[in-house]
Amino acid sequence: MRGHNIIEILVIANFLPADISVSGASTVSEGDYVEFRCTLSVTLQTIRKCQLIHSYLRRNDSILQVQTFNVTKMEAIFTIQGTAMRDSGHYSCVVLPSTCIKKHEIYGNNAVILEVKGSLFFQVLASAVGISMILSLALALWWINKQGSASALCNLSAEIQQADTDMWEEQQEQQAEADNMETQDDDSFSTEPDDQ
Repeated sequence: MRGHNIIEILVIANFLPADISVSGASTVSEGDYVEFRCTLSVTLQTIRKCQLIHSYLRRNDSILQVQTFNVTKMEAIFTIQGTAMRDSGHYSCVVLPSTCIKKHEIYGNNAVILEVKGSLFFQVLASAVGISMILSLALALWWINKQGSASALCNLSAEIQQADTDMWEEQQEQQAEADNMETQDDDSFSTEPDDQ
C-alpha cells in the first residue's frame, strides 16, 4: 500500500543544560577538594544509543573541564583539587548528547556558586602588616609633633629670656634715670646761700 510508510525522525540536541550540585558546602577554604555532580532529569536521547557522551563544567561561562557523562547513571563527576581564590565563581554543567565517545577518555559540570575563602594564615599576616603600618604611622606623627612642640618650647623659652633681659635693662635704665634725677634735685635745693 502506498502512503502508509512512516518515517520517524529523531532530533538530538547539540547540548543540554544539566543540573549541578556541589558535594558539601559551597563555601570552601583554599586548598580544599571540591566535587561537582552533573545530572539530567529528562530522558536523554543519544546517537546510536551511546552510553558515554561529553559534558562540560563551566565557570562564569568559560569551559573549565570536559568529562564523560555516563548515560546509564545519568551523571558526571567533576573535581577541583587544591582550590584557589581564582576558583570562586558561578558553575554550570552542559551535556552534549550529539557526540558519542567510546570510553572514559576525557576529564572535566550546570550552575552552583563556589566561594573559596583565603587562608587564615594570610588573613592574619595581612592584618598584622596593616596594624604595624598604622602603629608606625602613628609613632612617626607623634615624633614629628613632639619635635615641633620641643622646638616651640625652645622658641618660647628664648622669647621669655629675651623679654626678661629687656625688662631688666629697662628697669636699669629707669633706675639710672631716677638716680640721675635725684642728683639733679639735690643740686637745686642746696642749703648753702647764694652769693649775692
